[in-house]
Amino acid sequence: MSELSELLEIEKESIESVAQTMRELRNFLEKQDKTSMLPFLDAYLKITEEVIEEKRKNNFEQPERLSKLDIRFAELYFDAVQAYLIEEEKKEPWKTYFHYIEKEDSKPILELLLGINAHINADLTQVLREQDYHNLKDFRKINSILRRSLYPVMAKISLQRTDLESLGLMSFPPVGWLGLKRIQRWRSLSLKNSVQEDFDLEKVRKKTERNAEKLIDLRHDHTARGLISKPFNALKTDVKI
Repeated sequence: MSELSELLEIEKESIESVAQTMRELRNFLEKQDKTSMLPFLDAYLKITEEVIEEKRKNNFEQPERLSKLDIRFAELYFDAVQAYLIEEEKKEPWKTYFHYIEKEDSKPILELLLGINAHINADLTQVLREQDYHNLKDFRKINSILRRSLYPVMAKISLQRTDLESLGLMSFPPVGWLGLKRIQRWRSLSLKNSVQEDFDLEKVRKKTERNAEKLIDLRHDHTARGLISKPFNALKTDVKI
């Protein structure tokens, strides 16, 4: 795995270099047939590219502060990937995600959602705390980027993997819209959690893992009632401290 180690050691001095590292990581994972790791990475790369474009258009109040946040944010993901693929260690808050993507019957929609859960509910909270970040206007601008980035990536991957369940859920209009609202809520909660006086990173990571377990459990309820209600039950998942 020395190739991966060298890849992830690329200088991450700018958000542009982070995006390039993601592209090279994607190529590596595809060659290694690690397709279950691609839904989250593809979405993350698409969002990062959109952030770069908004920065190029001078659409952020504090672009350098946001870039610093994004670079550190990405480092936590790269660290988790390196620990998993090189050291064979599943670290919180990514443990449940890595366990799930190893399943033969894993679904793209959950591969994506579990990655988002770990990265937003725990990693983002950690970085916001570390950097004492409070620019609400720039922070909320990312929500519009999420809205236009996540759905097309998920649709493409579901078609490639011929995952009818994911395609069916996305074809039900309220589910896609409400799902995006839930992810936006996770981002808002990460900001609130980061400023709590009793902030405890280990506690945040463990709660994020429990949130992941709830999301997985919903998928295994195949009763008629469960199939109808599971998209909406997923909206009740939150990480609060």
